[in-house]
Amino acid sequence: MMEHPWWIVGGILALAVGTYLIRLMGVVLGNRLGLGESSRQLLNDAATILLVTVAVSAAFQQDGHFSGAARVAGVVAGLLLALARQSIIVVVITAAAVTAILRYFGIH
Repeated sequence: MMEHPWWIVGGILALAVGTYLIRLMGVVLGNRLGLGESSRQLLNDAATILLVTVAVSAAFQQDGHFSGAARVAGVVAGLLLALARQSIIVVVITAAAVTAILRYFGIH
């Protein structure tokens, strides 16, 4: 099915190395940069917004097309439980279960 699976492995490794380098730079440079409290809060909010944007994009699109109502319903169920401060395992299992049940009944 895949002709070049090493591209996927290479991409995963590159992302992992990049992630750890960014984290290392945060530790190394974190104390050297004199950021005020408002700047720190802005960076924290920007990171949160970036993660939410990626999650919403993944929830609504797959291969450039709408992913279907079942996935969106699963994400919404997980979001509601996360907002209710449930544990991550409860959130993930419930979201997957909602998606699976809807797909079982023919809602894609």
